[in-house]
Amino acid sequence: MAAIPERNPAFVHCGPLDQVDIGARVRIFLGGSIEMGKAPDWQAAFVDKVAYLPIAAFNPRRIY
Repeated sequence: MAAIPERNPAFVHCGPLDQVDIGARVRIFLGGSIEMGKAPDWQAAFVDKVAYLPIAAFNPRRIY
């Protein structure tokens, strides 16, 4: 089994209320169902898998 890469210090995970300077990072928007209690939190699973990249992930689900 491959080792999990370390989280990149340049990785940013933004929630809907965050005001973060993301600079020139590549941006992705995690669009999809966010219905609390019904839709699975696939955004959190995705973020865990891409946190080694120097990107900004915009998550419409409240993350805090």
